[in-house]
Amino acid sequence: MDLTDSTIRKLPAIVIDNDGVIVKGRTIIGRASHVVRTLLEPYSPQNLHIPMMILTNGGGIPEQEKAEDLNRRLDFQQNPENQPKLTGEHMFLCHTPLSDPAIIEEYKDKYVLVSGFFDELRVAQLYGYKYAVHVEELASIFPDQAPNDLLLVSQEKQEKHKENVEKRFQKPIEDIMEELNFAAIFIVFGNVFSSMTLQVFSDIIGSQNGHPKGKRITSKDEQHVKVYSCNRDFIWPNTWPTPRYGPKIFLLALRSIYQEYYGFDFKVIQYGKPEKLTFEFTETLLKHKAARQGIDISNYYMIGDTPESDIQGANNQGWVSILVRTGIHQGPGNSKEHPATHVVEDLEEAINLIFKLENISKQI
Repeated sequence: MDLTDSTIRKLPAIVIDNDGVIVKGRTIIGRASHVVRTLLEPYSPQNLHIPMMILTNGGGIPEQEKAEDLNRRLDFQQNPENQPKLTGEHMFLCHTPLSDPAIIEEYKDKYVLVSGFFDELRVAQLYGYKYAVHVEELASIFPDQAPNDLLLVSQEKQEKHKENVEKRFQKPIEDIMEELNFAAIFIVFGNVFSSMTLQVFSDIIGSQNGHPKGKRITSKDEQHVKVYSCNRDFIWPNTWPTPRYGPKIFLLALRSIYQEYYGFDFKVIQYGKPEKLTFEFTETLLKHKAARQGIDISNYYMIGDTPESDIQGANNQGWVSILVRTGIHQGPGNSKEHPATHVVEDLEEAINLIFKLENISKQI
């Protein structure tokens, strides 16, 4: 494809994993900075851009802040003002599906309990969940719910949590305590692994009306509280010699403990790679990007380092999958369990392959 041609109507959509493809820990992999910068530049006199997203199971902060952080790591902040940079629209985080207007509409006037490693309460509020409550706030409101672990939260911080909740909802804490019937739990980005979080979640999920003190459900009852888990990574790569355990270990522990106590499991709506819901929503956002430019998407390409998440998810969605050897996958060949369409060395080689397959006359 000659991108100087004024008849351009189709371009590929490129989806790239972050950890293990662009960066590993705080280290930039190969020429990833140059590759990403090149993809951000317009590819034609009509100022068309290849629809591109960075799809990661990371999160815990708003998409725009994640983009700014990656810009700093890739040294894009040093670029002149007229040089392109990543924006929030380029970032698909593990919790981005919670920004779906349909989900926001369902819970806009209902209490939802949120948890995660970083700034998960603010993420939920920015999406539009007006009645979001953090798990630590809830434990401070009901100190007898998890008395041992709550000792790790200072008395001053507990009082601050209660003040913030009163201010946010414009009601005295006594009234809030009565009406805290949760409709959903959002595990935004893993959890601080503690018995407090395990206890609070178990109480809410096991409640018939979503209140921490509500009547307990049985195996014959329908689950009242929906549980949304946004990151199912069991391991992830960084600079340590072997992969590190990921956020999935919390959900594994919670389900095991819940089943031991109640005698049955609970249902989870799971986001994150390789879940179909995540890939479907990614595809929806990419189609919107293409539509704004008046073009169609020729093919969807997923570049990732993990066969069990990146490649499996792309294959299930009917995308072209490209496996790199810079992260979890290190072997010379393809994955046996989840073979990719193509196997290359790194991100640069992957993009050059896409350009070749799409007849784009450009080299990175």
